[in-house]
Amino acid sequence: MTIGDFNAFKRLFQAYFSHVNKYQNSLLARIYGVYSVKMDEQNPVFLVLMGNSKKCEDSYIKKIYDLKGSMVKRDVKGHEDSFSNTRILKDKNLLRLRQKENGLLFQKDEIEPIMT
Repeated sequence: MTIGDFNAFKRLFQAYFSHVNKYQNSLLARIYGVYSVKMDEQNPVFLVLMGNSKKCEDSYIKKIYDLKGSMVKRDVKGHEDSFSNTRILKDKNLLRLRQKENGLLFQKDEIEPIMT
């Protein structure tokens, strides 16, 4: 996390916190902590402790994506059809998938809680 990301998160935190408390089934990742670590004469490093958005208990999950909304270093190289469902893919991988397939698929009983 850059200093700009950290400052943006501080500005958005109250709205984020309200949202994830109001919408228990939100697909936003749960953020448990944001930390700044400074050692000696080095610039501080900001770390984010996050939980998974979706539990992987069922067999319907085919791919997992870590989405940041950025295109910089947001690609896992290799042939995506050969990736296991435990391999975490990134933004550009999802864009390529959407060119081949029709978006993200959810079970019918998952759609309403996600949309509210």
